[in-house]
Amino acid sequence: MTTNREPDGLAELLPQWHRLRDSEDPARGEPLRALLAVIAEQVDRIRDGVAQQYDDWFVETAAEWVLPYLGDLVGYRPLPGYERVLATGLRDGGLPDSSRRRLAEALAPRRDVAATVGNRRRKGTLALLEELSEEVAGWPARAVEFSRLVAHQQPVRLYGSATEAADARRRGRGRLVDVRDGAALDLAGGPFGTVARAVDVRRVASRHSQGGYSPAGVGLFVWRLKPYAVTRAPAYCLDRARNLYTFSILGNDTPLVTRPEPEPSATHLATVDNVPALITRRQLHDRLADYYGPGKSFVIRRDDEDLPVPLADIVVADLGQWRYRPGRGQIAVDPELGRMAFGARSAPRQGVWVDYHYGFGDDLGGGEYVRERGGTGIPRSTTGAGRPRRTPPSTASAPARRSTGSRTPTRPGSTTGAPVPAAPTASSRSPTAAPTRSSWTSTWSRTTGWSCAPPRAPAR
Repeated sequence: MTTNREPDGLAELLPQWHRLRDSEDPARGEPLRALLAVIAEQVDRIRDGVAQQYDDWFVETAAEWVLPYLGDLVGYRPLPGYERVLATGLRDGGLPDSSRRRLAEALAPRRDVAATVGNRRRKGTLALLEELSEEVAGWPARAVEFSRLVAHQQPVRLYGSATEAADARRRGRGRLVDVRDGAALDLAGGPFGTVARAVDVRRVASRHSQGGYSPAGVGLFVWRLKPYAVTRAPAYCLDRARNLYTFSILGNDTPLVTRPEPEPSATHLATVDNVPALITRRQLHDRLADYYGPGKSFVIRRDDEDLPVPLADIVVADLGQWRYRPGRGQIAVDPELGRMAFGARSAPRQGVWVDYHYGFGDDLGGGEYVRERGGTGIPRSTTGAGRPRRTPPSTASAPARRSTGSRTPTRPGSTTGAPVPAAPTASSRSPTAAPTRSSWTSTWSRTTGWSCAPPRAPAR
């Protein structure tokens, strides 16, 4: 802190007679005024130091050299050798004061020290464990207090001594499992389970068999796979009748994951909607409207329609052996395998496009995530299938081309491939440019499976 004050402030406080005597000899100048100016400068420094001492009590206004000491009070430990380098400065050719300041900002950032103070205030809370997992490892987490899931006998005399809400809460803790509650059974044993278990006397760090469900146990469930989005990608067709599809364009089974929603506050405990958890059949059946739709976990579009398939046409089924046959106009979806099946006489004529989320360990290969690319300076974006594309040039001088009504995306990593149906361009959607559906033909490719394509234009 620096306070701008008048250097002649002390001289103005002297009587007029002393100031006249000080300015009698022009050859000597004003030695008394000069002496008081030096004293006033030191007084200003002392005042600034006293004011800064009060500011150093708070992380937001403390000086850089005070931050390590404040962090030491709450357990924040900087890198080894910090004190020695702080006293001598960095040997980078800069001024010692500037090098010490930059070192303090690097090794003891104000944000980290302030976060440590806030974490100490919330020490022992479940929300803090989840936040530390996200900040340290980058993995979303769900903290569970196992003491609330341990079955125990409750004294009958406690019932009726409190409010109705307290009695209902006691009845719900540690009770026997309800075999009619399918949703609770589906979540049993996981991070969101509510079914009580018998006490586990094994240690959590046991080498033979890991325990956990004890009256004093706390568990932290983490999700190491990140959710990656795929937007407007063609689905893989498996049969000639165009009824069976997979969400993955490669034709493999890809379990669908939840699109995480941000938590409303720092004290909020993560729910199934806040983590990239796998979508089970039971959860999708009970909460279909929460997972399906634009901006949610997955969307299905058929033919050349821009609007998604209506929610009423989606049914959840087990498509493990492709034995389930949906009714006419229905679409069966298996989120655990990433498969879908269309009903009889309602197969899509011009292909299927899907938006979904899958789990993967890190940013690798093609995908809809931000990546840095230098050298050429050509702007690049990402298509729905995860393939980069260059900025298209002006089409003012480009010759007109005949529209065929389909695109030909290929399998990632290959140079050739059979055409896969995709959304036609704006020019091909006119009645004169798009061929009739009855004239479309089906072709088989080892790369893309069964696909439909319009007839070829006659050679001129």
